[in-house]
Amino acid sequence: MKKLILLALALPSIALANSKFLQGISFFSPRSQSVDLVRYQTGSHPYTHLADANGINGLVQITPEYKRSYKSNRISQALFGTDRLFVSGSQVETRDPNAILADYFGLSPAFQSEVCLNPQIKNLIWTFSGYIGFDNWVPGLYAAIHAPVVWTKWDFKIDETIFNNGSDTPFPEFYMDSTKTNPAYGSFKNALKGNKTFGQMTNKWDFARVCGAQTKSGLSDLLMILGYDFISTENGYAGFNLRLSAPTGSRPDGRFFFEPIVGNGKHWELGGGFSGRALLWEADGIQELSLFGDLNLTHLFKTCQVRTFDFCENGFGSRYILLKEFEDGNYTGTLTPALNVTSLCCDVSIGVQMEFLAMFGYTNRGFEFDIGYNGWLRSHENISLRECIPDNRYGFKGIQDATDSFGNPSNLTQQCATLHGNLFSNQGDVADEDSPQFIRTSDLDLESAASELVLTHKLFYYFGYGWQESDDDHFVPYLGFGSSVEFEGINDPDVKQPNRNTLAQWSFWLHAGCAFR
Repeated sequence: MKKLILLALALPSIALANSKFLQGISFFSPRSQSVDLVRYQTGSHPYTHLADANGINGLVQITPEYKRSYKSNRISQALFGTDRLFVSGSQVETRDPNAILADYFGLSPAFQSEVCLNPQIKNLIWTFSGYIGFDNWVPGLYAAIHAPVVWTKWDFKIDETIFNNGSDTPFPEFYMDSTKTNPAYGSFKNALKGNKTFGQMTNKWDFARVCGAQTKSGLSDLLMILGYDFISTENGYAGFNLRLSAPTGSRPDGRFFFEPIVGNGKHWELGGGFSGRALLWEADGIQELSLFGDLNLTHLFKTCQVRTFDFCENGFGSRYILLKEFEDGNYTGTLTPALNVTSLCCDVSIGVQMEFLAMFGYTNRGFEFDIGYNGWLRSHENISLRECIPDNRYGFKGIQDATDSFGNPSNLTQQCATLHGNLFSNQGDVADEDSPQFIRTSDLDLESAASELVLTHKLFYYFGYGWQESDDDHFVPYLGFGSSVEFEGINDPDVKQPNRNTLAQWSFWLHAGCAFR
């Protein structure tokens, strides 16, 4: 029994000793469910870009696919720089300077816990595709359309070990109100729901809430392609295409921290691509081995989204600091979480998105086997604000009192406040000399909600069969299945800011279609 008591007392110290400096971004944006050359090329290539077609030809296809993320710690690193968080209140004598300050979240000043993050993303995709070749009008001219219908589930899983819930330790008088204030929550996991108030903090969270698994469904970006093959022979083809994606998916509104997204975030996309095939080996006119290569480049035009921003001088997570609300230079007696103020409408654009595919395709009497590589790259997001923070309206409360010793509203602000408490640990409870100091729109760090350059690699294979008895068949049904694994190209946890929005995921899909000519 004595050993168990000693172990329980030692756990907080051990946990805090392993805490890390937090860093990351407030918005996670992986590749759109519509951007997938693997899904569009495998299974269909024996029936497209036909060299001997004299009339209209094409296919219709449906592709159900299941995708699931793995390496959840990589997602956590993008958002927090680690997959373990340590939370402790201002009255914890042994609190680590890198621990999240529990007070901001309505947790007791004696609260202590360790939080393990395990975010997961699942996608169920039904893609309806069509291809038509206009060889009877212009040899080599074709058009294609892809319409993925998506159901996605994003679950920001949290496992929390509570060392002290602080239920018997209220906030001291003057700190959150003129009297002692009971904590609103008993766990950090519940505090992230932001659905309670405490003391003079009378505003619930309107944005960046974590409320369990969130789902969303709808038509992802509608991809339309018009292409022309300037080379079209039995030994291969080569051509260019024009690509347009209509933003039929969902628009991020910032209500949830780990927000599910269908599509690319409501961007119009326009660009071009190259597609080619070279015959490497042939036997008896039955067996063929070909090399396929595709390269697509698109620009994602400006669109309006809601993002939640940190402050430049206050560092990562400063969106969670409590703010005092002022009117005519006087504190009104109302506290609000900063994220309600720093969640703003903004314009987001992306300079270039690139997707590349290299694939070997083998066919033999209707059988098809494909294997290859798919790369995806997206450049840094560009963000400009549409909204502003009202002038002379808000100032950092930090760990300053809400009222003075007489119970009157206190104008003291603390510009050095951070997610962990003070900007410099040796400052103590330092208030601004010329309080109140107000926050401004120019104080916001736009990069704190922007995705940097991202890159992923995908390896895949596919097996299929087409029921074609002779070259004179006008309709050829086909069926197949494939699988892929995608992993990060940029996500180094040792660099200063490892906020790369990469997503490692595996997938399994089926192709069912019918070609005609």
